[in-house]
Amino acid sequence: MEKESYHIPDSSRFFSGATLSVVGVVLVFLFGPAVAAAQTSVSPQPNFVINGEVSGGPIYSGSSGLRSGWTNSLPANAVIVEIGYGSDEHDYHMEILQGSFVQRPDLTWSVQSAGTKQVSRGSERRGALVTLLPPADSFMTEWGWDSSHTSGGIPGNDSWPSKVCVHARYQLYHPTTFQLLPGEYESGNCSLRGYPIPSGIRGLVRADPGKFILGIQRFQFGNDAKLYGGSMRYRTVTNAIVQSSYTADTFPTALLTGNSYSGTISIRNSGQVHWFSDKLVSKTGDCSGYVPGPTAGECHETHVVGSNVYQLTRLDSSPIVLGSPIDYERIVDVKYSSYESPIACDERTDESFGRDYPGYDDGFPIQFELLFKNFLRPFSHLGFPLIAEAQLTCEPLSEWITLVTRTPSPAVVQGDTVSFPVSFMTTNTSGQMNLRFQMIKADVGRQFGDIITVPLSVSAPQPADFSVVVAPTSQTVMQGTGVTYSVSISPLGGFSASVVLSTQGLPQGVTAMFTPSSITPDQSATLTINVGPDVPPTTYSFDVVGASGSLTHSALADVAVTQRPYAALLDVSKQQFVLSSDGPTGDVALVMNTGEAGSSFIVNCLSDRSWIVVDSCPSGPYVAGQASADQLLSASVATSSSAVA
Repeated sequence: MEKESYHIPDSSRFFSGATLSVVGVVLVFLFGPAVAAAQTSVSPQPNFVINGEVSGGPIYSGSSGLRSGWTNSLPANAVIVEIGYGSDEHDYHMEILQGSFVQRPDLTWSVQSAGTKQVSRGSERRGALVTLLPPADSFMTEWGWDSSHTSGGIPGNDSWPSKVCVHARYQLYHPTTFQLLPGEYESGNCSLRGYPIPSGIRGLVRADPGKFILGIQRFQFGNDAKLYGGSMRYRTVTNAIVQSSYTADTFPTALLTGNSYSGTISIRNSGQVHWFSDKLVSKTGDCSGYVPGPTAGECHETHVVGSNVYQLTRLDSSPIVLGSPIDYERIVDVKYSSYESPIACDERTDESFGRDYPGYDDGFPIQFELLFKNFLRPFSHLGFPLIAEAQLTCEPLSEWITLVTRTPSPAVVQGDTVSFPVSFMTTNTSGQMNLRFQMIKADVGRQFGDIITVPLSVSAPQPADFSVVVAPTSQTVMQGTGVTYSVSISPLGGFSASVVLSTQGLPQGVTAMFTPSSITPDQSATLTINVGPDVPPTTYSFDVVGASGSLTHSALADVAVTQRPYAALLDVSKQQFVLSSDGPTGDVALVMNTGEAGSSFIVNCLSDRSWIVVDSCPSGPYVAGQASADQLLSASVATSSSAVA
């Protein structure tokens, strides 16, 4: 490249210089076209209709205080086969309606009544009449009675236990054949409150073998009893749709042979039947020692639950190794907390407990607990010792109960979505493969819901290698300045070694420096390219080279060198002046820009003598190819300095 030339007449000295001009650089990143991965496909299937059970109720009869409590909530596919209660001595009548499952001609199931069974004691019936009967095709699953005005006690001992209770026993039934399964389980709070079973239970009535209790036809107390009402909950046998719908998956699509992988499939319960979570996959936290009380606080456990019935099964026969069936995993927060369940006192009187001695009313209140205070002198009546003027006080009874809540519900209800974790391993076979899945109701071996096809591409692993990546691949720089690039290593086949960096193909006057000089795949280096002031302006291509052992790879990069703008520093001081008595002498300089069209510079006029005055110094800019390319500068010597030679 030729330098700009500036001609100054006579013997004036010429100084050239350059000013730094900031040139904006636009970086353009080019990317290849994106390659779309194969998508999971879904094939919807017809509905699967089964017989199931749905919860209903509650049903009330009389009051709904339920101071005796409820029996326990039954698990799925369970029926009550025995009921009773615990209370003090009195007459009673307990009559249940029993029934059985019956299959209709269309192979659906219904509940059919099979008559009543009853147990009675005495003839007194002074309490409320409780009748608790469910709707058609339904059966009782929980019950309780209002004992807020009745004391506890087992036969032969009216004072212990002090609190009444409610009792039931239940059996499970097969959800497909509807046959009652062996084994019975206690439900209710009688054992908790100290009642021996069955000897301490009143009104104990049991359904015939193979049958179960549908509801209570008649329940009534007599004599001193205070029965005010009862409640029940029930379940109904109904036809229901079992269905599932694919929502998403997280499977990797590009796999290597002989490796282990994992993914998930998310599926929504789009049917009417709940997927009951009867499998505990894992548990964190331990609340087994939780004791309810006013200062017990809360205790939490985290359960990961699944199902032994509603699972994901594999349909394909590809060489990928995968266990089947696959359980869903639902995370449930189980909270244990305490609450106080009060038992109120009865302030009414009962004539049957009247006293015959003078000065006393013919009756006094019946309470759960009687505290005798301010004892006076004892006396006898009809040969029996009595306590005179015993003050009767009512002490409210209560008990602390453990309340267990689960969030969310372990059961996967309609509209819920659960994830199925899938672990699998590729073999030495490579190629395009498909994994196909569908839900299965394992207890009946029936598949249902969407058929899900997940495409996978399996290839042989690559040898350890690398490639060099330069960003950006092209930069623009002005003469006399520098520019930087980012250099990184892209590993292939598990490459992790260190790579030494260098360059090849840079022209003379252009230098390169790496910081650092070697990197691993998890690092990057900065490449600085410095361009000398005399490097001709053009675009230069060079290689960024990476070497590691016997492996050497390079990436091509460009640097575009542009011409720097110039500025002139013009010294118009003269080496010799011819002085005359006529006045000051002067000199002129013609500045010309003879460079490439469009190039420009500016001019500063400086004097190295205080007696030389710059008269005219146009600063420019001097643009080659334009009218401002040539300018005339002038300087003079003052008369007062004429003695200076």
